[in-house]
Amino acid sequence: MEAADTMTLGMFVTLVALIMGSIWSQRRESNAIRAETTRQIERLADQFGRQLGGLSNDMGSVRERLARIEGHLGLASPPPELQDGDNAD
Repeated sequence: MEAADTMTLGMFVTLVALIMGSIWSQRRESNAIRAETTRQIERLADQFGRQLGGLSNDMGSVRERLARIEGHLGLASPPPELQDGDNAD
């Protein structure tokens, strides 16, 4: 009977080792997937930030061009210091 018990114990230990190895492998794969996903999200956020910054710069140049056009057409509003009436003619 002792040989059968030893064999059963050996199979049990082997089964536990296989299960633990499988769990460890899956956890490692999960961590790798999580790390790659995080890198992709950071890359997309960086691209979005650059595009948003470019859009902000574009809007600034559009405002400048619009102000120049309004100035040439005589549509520009007077500077704020002249709007309150203190320095008005």
